[in-house]
Amino acid sequence: MITGSPVLVLTCADDPTADVVINELNARGVPVVRCDPADVLVGRLEVSAHLGRSVRGGYLQTESRGLDLAAVRSVYYRRPSSYAAPAGLAVQDGEFAKAQAKHGMGGILANIRGRWVNHIWRAIEAEFKPTQLTVAGAVGFTVPATLITNSLDEARLFAKEWGPIIYKPLQNTELTKPDGNALMVWADVVQPDELDESVSLALHLFQERVDKVADVRTTVIGNEAFSVRIVVAVSRLAPRLRRGDVCSDRDPSARRRRMPALSR
Repeated sequence: MITGSPVLVLTCADDPTADVVINELNARGVPVVRCDPADVLVGRLEVSAHLGRSVRGGYLQTESRGLDLAAVRSVYYRRPSSYAAPAGLAVQDGEFAKAQAKHGMGGILANIRGRWVNHIWRAIEAEFKPTQLTVAGAVGFTVPATLITNSLDEARLFAKEWGPIIYKPLQNTELTKPDGNALMVWADVVQPDELDESVSLALHLFQERVDKVADVRTTVIGNEAFSVRIVVAVSRLAPRLRRGDVCSDRDPSARRRRMPALSR
């Protein structure tokens, strides 16, 4: 069991950004425990939390370290994996196990007191693009004209008023091909003649295209803002705004298709 007042880093195994933070904490002699909450479903993480009249507290046990949850000084919530059903379970059983893990681990971790960067509830709240855009506008940012709709007429009118427009997914949903390779939905320019009845099959986010020379990523810590300028030389759109919205990030030669890609 880790002694002292450790920092808990919640992220996936492959996260070079978290690696930098952890290396710095190690250099400063700060005890650190790295944990991917999704490991609770694959046998790499053991967890117990006593609540109510039971006063025994709680712990996490990874493959290499144990952690008293009450001793955690702060939590770095970076990029945990999505919960995946344990191998060998029937589909219904697997969905049940995922739901139990998500709500159990989420609640246990959210109870940790101390400083969070950022708190799990704030991180979840920030995943909703309509909320992001509303808050950005409220604090003074100029937000491009945006439409979220499942109406073909509204989409066509928006394209006429604000074109050229782009499509963006409302969430980076995990998709897989039958062979197990991952698929990604990319933002892309939408031509007016691409808008058809498939718009009605889901909610879509359309936005006026904004010409640019670079991206800026800003991290705010307390009252300090740290910005990085990312220059894209190959396109006036960001690298992820390339043609062919749905493609495999593991197999570059995978078949591509345009969005909206829904069919009846």
